[in-house]
Amino acid sequence: MAISAAAIPEHPVASKLRTQVLPWVVSGKLLPKQWFCRLHLLFGYTTDVTVALGALGLSIPLVTALVADADDKKAKMDIARLLPHEQRWLYYVALASVVLWVCLRVAYAREGGQKRAVLARSCSQTMRQAEARLFTILANGNPIPELNKLVAETIAPSVDRNIQEEAWPWSGWAPEIDKHVDLAVGRLSLQFSSSWNPVTTTGPVPEQKV
Repeated sequence: MAISAAAIPEHPVASKLRTQVLPWVVSGKLLPKQWFCRLHLLFGYTTDVTVALGALGLSIPLVTALVADADDKKAKMDIARLLPHEQRWLYYVALASVVLWVCLRVAYAREGGQKRAVLARSCSQTMRQAEARLFTILANGNPIPELNKLVAETIAPSVDRNIQEEAWPWSGWAPEIDKHVDLAVGRLSLQFSSSWNPVTTTGPVPEQKV
């Protein structure tokens, strides 16, 4: 009787990747998509463009007032005076844009957006570095000890720090990542499983030292 693929137990290394390594890596790589990271990018580019235009002798007073810090004298400018009054529809569009921009800036500041964004981007980079190290670790016959070390020394501290600072928005892994994890496990297993020690009923067969 033929044995189905589902009945064949997964190699312990692949199981380790699926349950303790890759879910955190995949989740961490999604952090730059969070709202505070997107706003951090938006505000950063807006400020840089405004500064660059000012250096060239070009400026848009309304934009300059909006990107200024709260304690900057430029922030005290009369924004209403800078809004267009000639065409009423343009005035309302500009006013709505100003209100939306101010609300975003206030929410970003009150929620610690800048700090959370910096931590999230750092965590995302850490996860990418951890993913890159897998290509070296998985080439060994028994990579589980090194995988445990990677989790304990690199992945867990970064995730814990981001959870403490509210830069990790989930209670655990990011939702709906099973497909991405399965694809990653399958790709890595296909590439490296031939190097892993065979498995017996008592666990992986130790490497034979010559």
